[in-house]
Amino acid sequence: MLADAKLDKLFEAISFVASQNANIHGALQNIKTMIGEDETRLRDLENDMSRAYLEIEKLREQVDGLSSVSRQQTTEFTVPGIPSTLPEKDDDAVIAGVLGRIGAERFLPDITRVRRMKPRNSASEFWTLLVVCKSSVVRDEIVCLKIQKGDIAVSDIIPNQASAAERKLFLNEWLPRPVHELLQEVRSKARARGYQRVWIRDGVIFVRKYSTAQRIQINSKSDIDKIA
Repeated sequence: MLADAKLDKLFEAISFVASQNANIHGALQNIKTMIGEDETRLRDLENDMSRAYLEIEKLREQVDGLSSVSRQQTTEFTVPGIPSTLPEKDDDAVIAGVLGRIGAERFLPDITRVRRMKPRNSASEFWTLLVVCKSSVVRDEIVCLKIQKGDIAVSDIIPNQASAAERKLFLNEWLPRPVHELLQEVRSKARARGYQRVWIRDGVIFVRKYSTAQRIQINSKSDIDKIA
């Protein structure tokens, strides 16, 4: 009988250990399940972040694209360096002379307005004319013709103006203030990094480090870091 009692105790101990092992095994399985669920959630979060990043990049491209389009739709160009002594009534004749000089007389009917822009320095001897065209296409064609023509002396368009005798006449696409400010920042960074050329076309800024290098397009301030 004593042996039977000992065996019963042994079986009880073994059963208890087995029960504890089963509980521990169950707990481990629960932990593994929780870890697996956490890993799944982590992967889902990583995937969500990746998708969010892609959406942000798409939105950024769309914003840059819209900004670029809005800049391309400007229709003005400027003619700086006009002597302040020139009567304002002669401004239209000056623009007609400029267009004639560059072979763009056909666009005279497409000029809707010519006005003087107030200089930053009220004592300046020179003014800038702002010329409004019917469309950006007309404006771009006039700018291209001026580039092809090359340098034009102000005296060729406005004779008998001593203050302008040695000056060159420029014709530039008009830039809204935000674009102009961005252009100044780009020029400063490009100069510091040794870039050879900075230019703007249809309201979009480009830089090139040397003649055979790929051009870099600058749409916003965040793109300035591309100038390395």
